[in-house]
Amino acid sequence: MITYRDMTFCTGDGCQSFSRCLRAYTPEIAQAARNSGRPVSLMRPSPELACFIPEQPEPRPEEVVVS
Repeated sequence: MITYRDMTFCTGDGCQSFSRCLRAYTPEIAQAARNSGRPVSLMRPSPELACFIPEQPEPRPEEVVVS
């Protein structure tokens, strides 16, 4: 079966480079795929992929200890 653009798109879960990724599954890609009537092939990013850059966790505010 031929999928939309004949490629696999990435959901970008936890990846810093998602906004610059050529495989990013964006709302625009989703709409274009619906308009074409073709199914979409999706993958979740994995640390094993060369393009994967893990998101940095939000810094935690220092805990205040009241004595």
